Amino acid sequence: MTGGTTVDGGTGLVVVSYRSSGMLAENLPAPGTDGPTVVVVDNYSDETERHAVTRLARERGWTTVLNDGNPGFGTGVNAGVDRAWEAGCDVVVLVNPDLAITADGVARLAAAARAEPDALVAPRIVTGQGRPWSGLGSVDLAGGRLWTDDRADRAWLSGACLAFSRAVWERAGGFDDDYGMYWEDVDLSFRVQDTGGRLRVLPDVEARHDVGGTQGGPGHKSALYHYYNCRNRLVFAAKHLGPAHRWAWVVRTPADVRRVLSRSSDTRWQKLRTAFGPALAGVVDGGLWMVGLRRRRPVDPGAVRARLGPAA
Repeated sequence: MTGGTTVDGGTGLVVVSYRSSGMLAENLPAPGTDGPTVVVVDNYSDETERHAVTRLARERGWTTVLNDGNPGFGTGVNAGVDRAWEAGCDVVVLVNPDLAITADGVARLAAAARAEPDALVAPRIVTGQGRPWSGLGSVDLAGGRLWTDDRADRAWLSGACLAFSRAVWERAGGFDDDYGMYWEDVDLSFRVQDTGGRLRVLPDVEARHDVGGTQGGPGHKSALYHYYNCRNRLVFAAKHLGPAHRWAWVVRTPADVRRVLSRSSDTRWQKLRTAFGPALAGVVDGGLWMVGLRRRRPVDPGAVRARLGPAA
């Protein structure tokens, strides 16, 4: 977040970090006397990273939530948002650590969420090169895939940057802990709409997303990325779709796996060694979840990484 208009003191700025202290240092400065309440949730990776995050927090006046393990993105967000409500905030702006937005942009998102307490609000998100990355996306219910534009049936917003009031967050129930990471933003978008809310994009507010920043670099996709994207697509279908659409999503799973694998710049041999296995494991677990099995299996990334082995 760079300089600009100050933000109402009732605004919480929540970010979940996992091995992201360098990006926090670059994108998340001290809030200042009139700035938001900054809440950094550190999902534990190692002591070096924990010390770096806590040192930055002391220097910049951030509030921290220090998780003992890595419970995942959505669960981490829920903890950070709860801390913001405890601090007296009435609106929260959620940002990824690899996302840059001005203080003026945060203020405008917060103002929109405050003016429309039933809305989930997002900026126009571009890549570091300025190319469009996300706005009001849509879900193709019959085709079983996501789009980052509004060509299909139901709308969704990316969790890379969202603003919301306490009322809409609590009515929708926050992020669903069943996802771990990925697809929880699509799920939340549906529940906001299903409980009478709406989704809104502010086209004149821009945020820059360093795509792949939390993955270790542009083009690289982790084993967890492949696992959770393939698993959670099916978990989402089980939660939100009727039998006919669920079956259509199952049938189209091979095509979706190819799309997920194609997002990585790794060579075909590297994908075979480190990506295909986690993707297949995700499909199996998602399919079993759809039929009511494995719903009690731990979904947090730490447990999944241990189960996937060296590839993760």
